[in-house]
Parts: sequence; C-alpha cells; structure tokens
Amino acid sequence: MFRLFLLMLLLNGLINSQAIAQKKGKPKPFQYFSHFKTAKEIDEMTNKMDKMFYMLCGQFRNNEQAANVLEPELKIKQELMNFPIWKERREYWYCSIWYMEGQPHKPLSTDIIRLTKIDNDSTLMQFYTLPEPVDGNYGNEEWNQEKPFANLKPKDLIPAPAGSRNVILKKAEGVFDVLSISEPRYYPLSEQRQFMHYRLQLNSSEIRDFTIYLDKDKKVVYEHKWPDGLLYKRLTKPTYYIKKK
Repeated sequence: MFRLFLLMLLLNGLINSQAIAQKKGKPKPFQYFSHFKTAKEIDEMTNKMDKMFYMLCGQFRNNEQAANVLEPELKIKQELMNFPIWKERREYWYCSIWYMEGQPHKPLSTDIIRLTKIDNDSTLMQFYTLPEPVDGNYGNEEWNQEKPFANLKPKDLIPAPAGSRNVILKKAEGVFDVLSISEPRYYPLSEQRQFMHYRLQLNSSEIRDFTIYLDKDKKVVYEHKWPDGLLYKRLTKPTYYIKKK
C-alpha cells in the first residue's frame, strides 16, 4: 500500500512538471525593444539616475513633426536609437546611433555615452568614440544584439575631443535639460558643420533637440530653435526585424 502511495506521488509530480513546462512553452526570441522601458515605466521610476537613463534610451522618430513643418531641415525623416550597453557593470552606458528613417544599419553617427552622478541635482554626460573595428563596423547591428558590444570594454573606447562634456539638470517634474559645459565639440558632419553645442530636453515620451552647429571658425550656421527644436517621439513597439536565435 505504501509503495502504491509513493508511486502515485511520483506520477502526480511528473504530470505537474509536464503541465508547467507546457504552460511556459518555448522562450521568446530576443527582440531589441527589450532594451527599453515604456513611458509609463519611466514615469514610475523613483531612482533619478534610472529615470534619466531610460528617458534617453529607446527608439525615437521625428516623422510626426516632419509631416507638419515647412522648414526643409525638419522635414527630413530621421531616427535615434539609444540602447543600453554593459548593463552587467551596473553603470550607465549607452550607444546612440542617428540614421535616416528605416536605415538603422547605416548610421550617420555613432556615439558611446556614459552618465555619471555629480550630485543630487546634476549628472555628467561624457562622449566616447569606438576604436577601429577589426572587421565590419561597430554599431551597425549592435542595437539588435542581446548583449551589445560584448567584446568591447570601456578601456577600449576613445574619449571624444574637447567639447564632449555635458550636464543633465532637472528642469521640472519629469523634465530634464542636457546642456553643454565646455567649448563646442568638434563633430564634422559636413564642410559647413564642423562643431556643435549639444542641447536636449527630455521627458518620458520625447526628446527635443536644440543642438547648435558651427563652422570651422566656430560661427553659428544652424540651430534647432526653441521652443520646438527637432522633436523625436518615443516609439512604443519595434519597427525592425526580430533577431533569430
């Protein structure tokens, strides 16, 4: 009788294990949106550094503004993809790529950025550039990796030229300003645009870009003017392919 009881317990455990396994099913394939947080999740964060960091991270698009303005510069459809890297270090690192809408594999620029707390009211933002790749181009597909830049370490990065220091300050509840605290940064985008003063305004659902561009003599040639700037809206679902395992 005792043996029969044990047998029934074993069979019941086996059946329950199989039921749990079937319920769980196969693990979902990685998709790059798992790097990001929703606006609601960001608003609910109580850690200030986490809140700022995930305001910056995400996929952002300016197509809504582009469809409703006359200025040629703002009518160009473009995107930002800012994705966390090296999360296991428990530091605030992310990669920012800027590209024409629909072309994340052809970034126009790629920056590695680190956030470091200065005090309760301010955070330092520092820019770095990638080393020369052994083969291919770093950044072209890293946004679609479960562990981006897994083969790189912070010591491999190249500090950006002078002018790459910015500070993040709280402007209002749920709103932060990113301001330059150094000379214009050398950032040659074209023959006319050789330097830039980086300025952003963040909240959980958008990034407004008020960057000023300067020529080789550091004279202003273009700026995204206040109060609208170049408006990037946070996307709520992935628009590109899901990586297969």
